[in-house]
Amino acid sequence: MRACRNITPETVARRFAATYARQFFYDRIARRWFEWTVDGWHLIATEQTLKCAERMASQAAEGADPETRSAMTSPWFVGRVETYARQHHSSTALARRPVVKQSKRF
Repeated sequence: MRACRNITPETVARRFAATYARQFFYDRIARRWFEWTVDGWHLIATEQTLKCAERMASQAAEGADPETRSAMTSPWFVGRVETYARQHHSSTALARRPVVKQSKRF
């Protein structure tokens, strides 16, 4: 069984940021997430990034004991991952702040 002691919401958020760096952008001014598509950056619901954060947390918890896995996939842990991911995505992307098009998907 793999030790998960060193896995925190922030470490999962860093993995999230590395994995989705070209797909998602968090705008601190608008306080919203954007997704890159062939048409440019589009406003998306936070739930989309939460689903990705949940997936990342679940992957990080693989091999952990049931109690640890349950804690790492809890809504609180996943919410913290998304919160930390905001910081990583907005700070790494400030130099390339997107020109945003309004999406009709939302």
